[in-house]
Amino acid sequence: MTTTHLSIDPRRLALALFLISGLVWLAGCQNEERDSRASEDTAETPLVDSEQQLERAHPGVLGWIIPFELTDQDGSRFASGRLTGKPWVASFISTGAESYTTQQINLLKLLRDRLAKTGSGDGVGMVSFAIDPSSDTTAVLKTFTIAAGADAKGWKFLTGELEEVRTVVNQESFKTAFGTRGENSQGSLERPSFVLVDSYQRVRGYYDSEHSSVINELMTDMAALQSEIVNIPADVQDPAWMKERAQAQLRTADSISAFHGFSFTDQREASGIQFMHKIVDDSGKRFKGVHYDHGSGIAIADIDGDDRLDIYFINQVGGNELWRNLGGGKFENITERAGVFVSDRIGVSAAFADIDNDGDPDLFVTALRKGNVLFENLGGGKFRNITAGSGLGYKGHSSAAVFFDFDRDGLVDLLVTNVGKYTRDEVAKVTMENIRGEADIGDQYYVGFEDAFAGHLKEERLEPSLFYRNLGDRKFQDVSSELGLQDEGWTGDAAPVDINADGWVDLYMLNMQGNDQVFLNREGKRFERAASDLFPKTSWGSMGIKAMDFENDGDLDIFITDMHSDMSEHIGPDQEKEKAAMQWPESFLRTEGESVFGNAFFRLTDGGRYEEVSDQLGAENYWPWGLSVDDLNADGFDDAFLTSSMNFPLRYGVNSLLLNDGGERWRDAEFIVGVEPRAGGLAVPWFELDMLGADREAPVLEILKNEGADPASFPDRVVVWGAMGSRSSAIFDLDDDGDLDIVTNEMNHHPMVLLSDLSDTKPDFAFLKVKLIGTVSNRSALGAVVRLRAGDLHLMKVKDGQSGYLSHSDFPLYFGLGAAEKIDQLEVHWPSGIVQKIEGPILLNEMITITEKGDPAEGAVAQLPQRASLEPLESGPIHVRPGDNIQEALELAAGNPRRKRIVVQAGVYRPQHPGQAMIWFNKRHDGITLEAEGEVTLTAANPALADKSAPSFPAIVNHVVYFGDGISRKTVLSGFKITGANGFVTNSEEPVSIQAPIEGRNLEKAKFFYTDGGGIKIFGRSYPRIENVEVYDNFTSPCGAGISVEHRGHIDGSRLQTVLLSNCVFRNNRCPISGAAVDLLHGSGAEIVNCLFVDNLSNGPMDQRAETPGKWKPQHGSGALTLFPKSQVIVRRCTFTGNRNAVDDSNQGNRYEDSIFWMNNAAGGWPKGSRYELDMASGIGVSGCFIGGDIGDLRAVIDKDQNVVGCSDPRFDERYVPQAQEFEGVGYRPH
Repeated sequence: MTTTHLSIDPRRLALALFLISGLVWLAGCQNEERDSRASEDTAETPLVDSEQQLERAHPGVLGWIIPFELTDQDGSRFASGRLTGKPWVASFISTGAESYTTQQINLLKLLRDRLAKTGSGDGVGMVSFAIDPSSDTTAVLKTFTIAAGADAKGWKFLTGELEEVRTVVNQESFKTAFGTRGENSQGSLERPSFVLVDSYQRVRGYYDSEHSSVINELMTDMAALQSEIVNIPADVQDPAWMKERAQAQLRTADSISAFHGFSFTDQREASGIQFMHKIVDDSGKRFKGVHYDHGSGIAIADIDGDDRLDIYFINQVGGNELWRNLGGGKFENITERAGVFVSDRIGVSAAFADIDNDGDPDLFVTALRKGNVLFENLGGGKFRNITAGSGLGYKGHSSAAVFFDFDRDGLVDLLVTNVGKYTRDEVAKVTMENIRGEADIGDQYYVGFEDAFAGHLKEERLEPSLFYRNLGDRKFQDVSSELGLQDEGWTGDAAPVDINADGWVDLYMLNMQGNDQVFLNREGKRFERAASDLFPKTSWGSMGIKAMDFENDGDLDIFITDMHSDMSEHIGPDQEKEKAAMQWPESFLRTEGESVFGNAFFRLTDGGRYEEVSDQLGAENYWPWGLSVDDLNADGFDDAFLTSSMNFPLRYGVNSLLLNDGGERWRDAEFIVGVEPRAGGLAVPWFELDMLGADREAPVLEILKNEGADPASFPDRVVVWGAMGSRSSAIFDLDDDGDLDIVTNEMNHHPMVLLSDLSDTKPDFAFLKVKLIGTVSNRSALGAVVRLRAGDLHLMKVKDGQSGYLSHSDFPLYFGLGAAEKIDQLEVHWPSGIVQKIEGPILLNEMITITEKGDPAEGAVAQLPQRASLEPLESGPIHVRPGDNIQEALELAAGNPRRKRIVVQAGVYRPQHPGQAMIWFNKRHDGITLEAEGEVTLTAANPALADKSAPSFPAIVNHVVYFGDGISRKTVLSGFKITGANGFVTNSEEPVSIQAPIEGRNLEKAKFFYTDGGGIKIFGRSYPRIENVEVYDNFTSPCGAGISVEHRGHIDGSRLQTVLLSNCVFRNNRCPISGAAVDLLHGSGAEIVNCLFVDNLSNGPMDQRAETPGKWKPQHGSGALTLFPKSQVIVRRCTFTGNRNAVDDSNQGNRYEDSIFWMNNAAGGWPKGSRYELDMASGIGVSGCFIGGDIGDLRAVIDKDQNVVGCSDPRFDERYVPQAQEFEGVGYRPH
């Protein structure tokens, strides 16, 4: 074959070869959610006319595409997950190689035109990768696509940073597209190819792009790929009834009184969560009616004390995952780091609770037949497996885990529900699907009984639930029989609820195939089965439960979902609000006519009995698993989200969102608020069949025949698509914007992360979060009842941990407040019997922490201030916990010479009112040590109180920490993270003055007193010791975003009259003018030892809050560390890298020793000149330093005999420790 030589600039050629060489095999990729435009059933329209098809072998699977994210020609980020669900063609271009690229583009345009003639153009994607990203920027690509006529919908031209492009292009599946010889003697690339990728991100073909015949080859293979898709049911991807149902519901919107002018959007991809639920074969290619199809749960808690709620996903195959909330709707996978990876057993459910009352939530996981697991939380997001010796390692068919304090001894006890024996002893291998790019890891599962659904009829398959008493010291004992708790129903879940309102938590035990059971708690001594007349009829197929106050009348109602009754007949979508017309005989039901065949809603009557009113309230739906309940529209009435589905081989099941219409009726609103239809389509690849191998006689083929498919006509390989479906859910404020979001655990797919925009759309939006800390009661406060009064609004919430189907969590209670402007009173009824009242007015739109105080023996009513008070001890450290006021602790320490140490517990601490500083030190505070225990974040931000229209949002203070006149080095700030400053400025002394008038010269409060020092401001004769502090993500204008020091000449040259900064990190602080990390104003002093300065950006860009740069360094700009005239510094063993300039020092003789200054050349900003490492008036004090960058020594004053100027790459690791041997002993080292 003739070789085409492409003329390419040698520098671009070098880059292209660099990208294509040194490749490694990267196998195994995850499917991403499908592009919403790919929801059409592509099997309806042929891609290729028969006359265009060639005689070719069916395309095999040649490799997988690793997930990627790059930038498209419009400047938007584009993730490969958006391509899943339709085939696409990859090509590789360089606009500098004109003939080569023109050839590629013209062929693809021809392909596009051919596809358009078949009506299938939108069903195929095209992606052209720029192999020279340094030249082919987004702007260049945009211009190119327009000029080339290649700017069609569905055609993406992708570029990005060098490393990210390299990662994509270097994958083995793309390497083959460039041939094997790479570069010839003329300096050109050989045999450029197209790559055909199928709907599941698998490579199915390589095509020589030198000749136009390639188009027919591509179209023939695309037709073959289309023939592989089998939809079950046939309309599963785009059922007509969904559109009709959506339109019908939208027509009812005006009749709903409850606020519904808000919406949810699935932001799973943006959140970073990549968890993928994976099923066993009994729910896939070996489908049978067995309880594996119940899926897996989800659990929520703040596992590391940062006041952000983290998510634990349970999986059947491949392992559970813990995702840490980073804030702003972003998450990271910390499963292995946290020590909670469970991968050797089928996961079912999980529950968080503090089993040892040490202040952090522990984790219990249920699993199938290989043993349940208990993890102790060690603090700081670390766990250890303590199952051995805990008494909780039961091996069986466990389902839910329910923590509550049965005997009110202050320790949470545990109920583990067991469904019944639905598997036999035969073990089968889990099929790891080729279509999902899954590596075979040898997972096995116990095969289910063919008649598992009739297991309740067989006494030998009964498996009693277990109740464990907490003995203390993290040990539990099974006391089920001893306490009379002998439940042998097929129990998948249960709820702890004080049914008879006697102060002792009872149990409502669900039976998914029979009558529910209620066990009354007799004062912590025994359980007693309740008489049947308390609940005369219960749901036959009970699956989920939640106790709630539906109409705000002060007592608990009970909402139960019934899944299994709906399985007796398959109905059309128009009948889903009706009870099931039961088709099974009494011999199968065995409930003697005492069943409700559908959801049940029990409302408590004045006589103490429960009346079933589900139909009157509109509580019915179809195929519900469980429900999550909370106030989604913040109107003061709790709403409900019901996960509802059945998956393959049945039609799509609609998740229900029920708005509580003023306590009078439930109103269906899932389409109105955007929960349905789900983003990305309604179906996904469910399993793959090898029709030439093991699957050619598979029993599942009979199911496919019954659905109208013809297996005899299948190609060698087929992919069966099934309906998507949710199983478990939880409602909580995921992104800390004050409104409630929804996260699901799906069956066989990624979760949904449904973010609400309520806080931006509801005019009178108001809420309160209540975090409870038990002291006499269990630390998690499970069983506590909180009553809130706000004018005419009377609300009640119970902390029961019940967050959804198979979902048991530990997070604050949430109260939507409707139009209330203030809260008059909170009242907490603790499990211990203590009642606490907090009298108002209480601020809205915040989280209040209430710590239990009082004497249960006296039944005392403890009057609390609005915030928990600090302990009144005479000596020892003062402990501050989330919800306490750090400034109150400082004042307490200032007045007590024996208590000069304050320990702040892990969490996020925010200012509670606008002002000049969140925390302030003055002369009276000298000698106090304020230290963090665990991860403690001090932030200037409080979104609930900030003005959303202000440029400074969400900050509400000038400075996070202020050190005023009269502070010596005996005052220590240690271990904190300091962040959130955003240019907020107030000159007001209200509500408190952070600095009293100062006796002394030149110490008036001028401009920079207020504006500079967003993280920390140091003013006057103030010389604190600041150690092990991370100052990050702060913005101020004009200067000193991280720390501003303003001694005003009050330094004498001694070390005692300088600020000591040791073992600190300054990261991503920004300001328009100088000293983004540390700014030493005229006549100031600092000693900086072993600190890291990274990604701090001085010199703009300018905004409306910034003043004109004026004459200060107009050519090259200022440094991350800036010293104004008459300032003094010692910098020892520090590292500066990635900043916009490193150090700017206008003085003589300051000392810089054994430090690294490397590549401080961040782009942007207003100065015209180049970036530099050091801009020194004098280099006499610089020694032992390594300096390398665009301009190492701007003024050529550094002694090259005493320093290495133009040094080699330090090769920093992820902690910025240099790995190059010559850098030993210099630069920053983490402490």
